[in-house]
Amino acid sequence: MASFLDDKEKLIELIKESTGKSEEEILKLIEEKKIKFSGLLTDSGAAFMIAKDLKVDLKLEDSLTELIKIGSLEDGMNNINLEVSVKQVFASKEFEKNGKKGKLVNLVVEDETGEIRLTLWHKDVALLEEKKISKGDKILLRNCYVSSFNEKLQLNLGYNGEIKLKEKAKQELKKIKDLKENMASVDLIARIIKMYGKKDFSSEKASGSLYNFEIGDDSGTIRVTAWNELASELEKFRVGDAVKIEGAYTKKGLNAVELNLGWTARILKQETELDLPKVNELVSYNYEKMKVEDLSGKDSFKELHGTIVSLNKNKLSFNVCSKCRKRVKEFENKFVCEEHGETIPEKNFVFSFELDDGTGIIRCVLFGELVPELLDLSKEKLLKEIEAKGSEAFIEGIEDELTGKPITVKGSVKKNSLNHESEFFVKELKLINENKVEVSKSFIE
Repeated sequence: MASFLDDKEKLIELIKESTGKSEEEILKLIEEKKIKFSGLLTDSGAAFMIAKDLKVDLKLEDSLTELIKIGSLEDGMNNINLEVSVKQVFASKEFEKNGKKGKLVNLVVEDETGEIRLTLWHKDVALLEEKKISKGDKILLRNCYVSSFNEKLQLNLGYNGEIKLKEKAKQELKKIKDLKENMASVDLIARIIKMYGKKDFSSEKASGSLYNFEIGDDSGTIRVTAWNELASELEKFRVGDAVKIEGAYTKKGLNAVELNLGWTARILKQETELDLPKVNELVSYNYEKMKVEDLSGKDSFKELHGTIVSLNKNKLSFNVCSKCRKRVKEFENKFVCEEHGETIPEKNFVFSFELDDGTGIIRCVLFGELVPELLDLSKEKLLKEIEAKGSEAFIEGIEDELTGKPITVKGSVKKNSLNHESEFFVKELKLINENKVEVSKSFIE
């Protein structure tokens, strides 16, 4: 503690940060305190007492921690503390041992004397995610022990170990337009705009799984492949999510540069979106204008213009799996997803109407967020309306408002699996309001 108390300048800085007082004010208080104690206090001792009087957090716990450098670590050390920077965070892994499931994540941490792998288990993985620790952050590790694996030292948190975020790193992020072939350690923030699903593969050389998807930022879009553990991780994400990708690499694809998430990478949901464009601003399709009478059973990227002639009084919402967004089944008051088992469901919306363009009539079907947007309601308000009135009564209440409205819809034709009739699945639409102004809405699911 003596070394800390001798640091007058550090004490003054802490008081300034905590109270907003100027250095001149603090120096005056120091002199007054020294006079009160008849000159028996040093400057730093007086500053310490003033800080306590003003209830300043002196961060004594940090100052009293004896820190070890990575270069001094030896196998078998325990109860040690380090202040390090995060060089790399790998994707978390789930495992099962003796019938119990667990989770681990590996990091590489460094200081000026070297680097070492840090392994976190179970609750410490959750702690890492909760504190949103990422590459470049400075962290304090308390109560660690050192072990070795394959003759390499490893760092582990002890039973009462702790991770404390000391300083958040300034993000050095790439833009998609700047990505070129054979780049490593790529970090960026973007929005998911398309998801193609998880696929398993097997060959003479290797087997595993992959997940293809596309992302975009304000500079462009790029195709991404996540491999193995990260392929499973992608099932937690949805189109529209803002994500931060760390430690990816690029390579030449069939038509352009592609981004890959291998064993050194991870993907996180990003709360701060850095003004990312919306999905419909990033996805561009060439829709061909068609007439209803000319549609076939499998037309894609078509545009129709007509009038809403009637609304279908079907159920407006249904339960979906929170992970994959597929419809779930209910058994004995429990909801079960075919892929993920028992789950706590979320609500998705569906709405349909008949469109007449003068050459024929076709049913148009809308899913997801496009439904509350079309009805000019928030998702929460729409759910309350459905719960209070029921789907049929609610649709009857809006029938006069929507029937007769001119509308342009963009999407694809599919056959209904039950009645085998053609239906138009809407991805974008434009309504004409009373002032003859087009109001565009879109949703890419």
